[in-house]
Amino acid sequence: MFKKILLAFALLTAPFFGQTVQTPTLQRNNTWSGNNTFNGTTTLGTTSAGAVTATSLATSASGVFTNTQMNQTVTDIINSLNTHTEFQAVQGSNNATEASTSGMSVPNTSTVFQSNAVAGYINNSSTTTNAVGGYFQARTGANSTKVWGINSVVADVASQTGTTIKNEIDCNANNTTTVGQCLQIAGSFGAQPTGSNFPAISITKPGSNQWTSGITVNTGAVVNGAAISLSPAATGSNQSSQLIDFNSVTSGGTGLTASIQSNPAGQFVVNPGQTGFAGLVVALGGGIQLNGSTSGQTVLTSVATASGTATLPANTGTIAEINLAQSWSGNQTNMPLVTPTIGGNTITNVPEISNSLFTPSVNGVGTLAPIIITSFPITITRFWLVNGTPPAGCGTFPVISVFDNGGSSIITSLTEANSVTVDSGALSIAVAAGKTLVLRTTTAAATCTTTAANVSLAMQYKMQ
Repeated sequence: MFKKILLAFALLTAPFFGQTVQTPTLQRNNTWSGNNTFNGTTTLGTTSAGAVTATSLATSASGVFTNTQMNQTVTDIINSLNTHTEFQAVQGSNNATEASTSGMSVPNTSTVFQSNAVAGYINNSSTTTNAVGGYFQARTGANSTKVWGINSVVADVASQTGTTIKNEIDCNANNTTTVGQCLQIAGSFGAQPTGSNFPAISITKPGSNQWTSGITVNTGAVVNGAAISLSPAATGSNQSSQLIDFNSVTSGGTGLTASIQSNPAGQFVVNPGQTGFAGLVVALGGGIQLNGSTSGQTVLTSVATASGTATLPANTGTIAEINLAQSWSGNQTNMPLVTPTIGGNTITNVPEISNSLFTPSVNGVGTLAPIIITSFPITITRFWLVNGTPPAGCGTFPVISVFDNGGSSIITSLTEANSVTVDSGALSIAVAAGKTLVLRTTTAAATCTTTAANVSLAMQYKMQ
């Protein structure tokens, strides 16, 4: 036995082809000065054996790229995590080829503040070096290939409740002069992507379900309340802001895009998705309030009924206000005046007009006098007469009519009687525009003991 020990010691320090070779042992610290290749599974140190220190450490392998098993080159596993099981819990029956794999199973007895499967730490004292805690780069190597610079997944388990899953980016600024962005999406394009095939941010549908919101800015998260800030569309002067697009589809399946932006004057602009449609539609019961530059407000409210329509003319002018005296420079039409006031007097209905005449006799057939040529439609509301001398003892009393002289027709009439006043009562007879109306005796008096004389006639009407 003693001879074997001496022989082993001699081999540890024996010359080998003119060189002294030092053989490492697993029970001592070893310093490696040459390149060494390890085949198979190699375990360095034991539990709590300390760090392995090297000037540089490189591994190289040809790799396996079949989808029949997990192909892992260098692994670092804590607490017996099965990385194959974890990968397929999210990616189904697929497998992966991995150059470096780290994994950890955190036990339910853990009290450590944080467990990191992979960690990178850096501290920078150089004003020229860009210090990066973790750098990942992916580059296509052939046509129609796909690359991801980073692809992280967080997932819960359907049977577990009360869990929290998130991807978090923390930016801790402790100095008022610090500049930067907590999340900057940058790049260097050598060509301009066409259409809308390369958005900076895209939120896709999570399977058959949906996100509760696309982007949420929590209460008090930003200074001055600018949750979203859009810069001008291009550099230089006289530039509008960039757009926010809203895409919709018509009942016929046509895609439309409406947008909002600020013009160079700082005014809010709504661009409708199609010509001839309003750029802004206020839902039923809503309204628009326009604040004055110094004082006052103008409130535009929607109509009260679902079938109603409220429209502002497409021209330049002053919006009328109900509590302000104004001068109207344009003709106003179709304005329902319920109780207008003219000169301090309130008008509660459409004014009525009376046309009257006096004639000494109404006994023979013939025209007594013209009344009106209707330039606009009118409504006859009353017709009456007053006799200076009422007729009496007539076999036929005379009939006096409002007569359409052009159409040769009677519109309304009164039959004389042994009375001072003959009144039609309330009427509502519509007469179209363009009519020539006259008062005419259409039936002559006959066999009267006393004929009517000194008769006053009146027709009352209003505009339609």
